[in-house]
Amino acid sequence: MSVQGLTTLVAGGSTGLGRATVERLLNQGAKAVICDKANSPGEQLAKQLGTENCLFVPADENTLGTFNLTRLSAAVMGRNTPAEDGHRGVMVMTSTTSTMDGYEGQAAIAASMGGVSAMTLPLCRELGRIGIRVCTLAPGLGFASSAVGGLPSYDLCLGLTTLVAGGSTGLGRATVERLLNQGAKAVICDKPNSPGEQLAKQLGTEDCLFVPADDSLISPSWTFYREGPKFYISEVPCPKRLGHPDEFAHAVQFVLENSMMNGTVMRIDAALRLQ
Repeated sequence: MSVQGLTTLVAGGSTGLGRATVERLLNQGAKAVICDKANSPGEQLAKQLGTENCLFVPADENTLGTFNLTRLSAAVMGRNTPAEDGHRGVMVMTSTTSTMDGYEGQAAIAASMGGVSAMTLPLCRELGRIGIRVCTLAPGLGFASSAVGGLPSYDLCLGLTTLVAGGSTGLGRATVERLLNQGAKAVICDKPNSPGEQLAKQLGTEDCLFVPADDSLISPSWTFYREGPKFYISEVPCPKRLGHPDEFAHAVQFVLENSMMNGTVMRIDAALRLQ
């Protein structure tokens, strides 16, 4: 099975790993529908790619959204003319390795994305009877999918209230600024003698404030995020680098083209395990 000529729908396809997937599929001769939030750069990206084989459709994204998308997609795929082996379509969902061996501070995302991982096998069994395969890819934390030093994307942070330990300098400050730009509220948590209070005033918004805290009160998980790419790379056995978005997209293509890939959650993390 080849992706050439396939019509695909990529949820979250306007940025990061989703965008890389859209670009790879188009380059391989597929058609791509970018499905993302109305305020995302999805519409702009579809125009920028400059092809009639790509369009943008606004939609919400979360675990419930993933379930609804699979439900609606199955109804459409089920009407496809089956291939010789009964194949009518493929669903590739995205989870995270945090659902398998999550680090401190990842309880929320582990619970949320864990729902996606847990749906994989039941959906595979339910939809297999009408010729639809279902797989989930679980990228590790080492994927450079955002503009902030390889940290996770904050495109879905609109309206969130966040606390950034060590947020007055370096990657912490960059994280605060990006969160604010994405519509979130940010609490800068750092040492009393840090420039955190000055930064909160300098940013000039009521959506940002400073809370002094001793080092002993700062979770190691936040230290992990502050250290950024160097920490990730030091924990990866091989290769000693961050993952490229196109490597995730390549995995999507592999699942689409290999008919024996079904009912599994496949991690893509170069054996990164956090201690």
